[in-house]
Amino acid sequence: ITHWVPSSGPAPRWPCVTTWMDMEIPDGVERRFVRSLPGPFELIWNLTVKEFLASGDEWLFSTHDDVVYDPATLPRLLSWDKPLVSALVFMRQNPVIPHIWKTYEGGNGQYAFRIRDTREWFYTHREYIRFGPFVMDPRPDDALAEVDFTSTACCLIHRSVLEKIGAPWFEWDKNEDGFPTGGEDRRLFEKARAVGILGYV
Repeated sequence: ITHWVPSSGPAPRWPCVTTWMDMEIPDGVERRFVRSLPGPFELIWNLTVKEFLASGDEWLFSTHDDVVYDPATLPRLLSWDKPLVSALVFMRQNPVIPHIWKTYEGGNGQYAFRIRDTREWFYTHREYIRFGPFVMDPRPDDALAEVDFTSTACCLIHRSVLEKIGAPWFEWDKNEDGFPTGGEDRRLFEKARAVGILGYV
């Protein structure tokens, strides 16, 4: 597994660093840690994917440098046996909403946050909920949801997904000055869906 932490700045928060150090690695799995440097995101992120595919590693585990997750997250993601699966993460500022989107009905390719169904699911599983990052144990059978797209902030991607998509894997929306404004996660999931690969959270 290539554990990739894209860099958005020179120094990640310490809780994120300890998350990388405390991560559970399943038996028989080797982790290669890659932290890409700050710079032109589109160039560097795609270069990282190219190097991953050249490495022969089977999985790319993307965790952003502003995300804290439970140590058992990687084994849980692997347990679903899906080529494109993410942990559920939330916005870190208010409003604290889930990083999962669905196609907006009649919205010309626009997306809406999946707030209502996520909230209802948690209401029916409230005995699991704890403060901070956690993995539900035992794993609820209905805990996996197909999504139109989600963040790559804590995302496990099989190499076959990236091989089928082909370069460029990440593309940013840009403003009128050509400055990247985001959208790279959405585009990755759209490209995967176009080649028949569904995303899950």
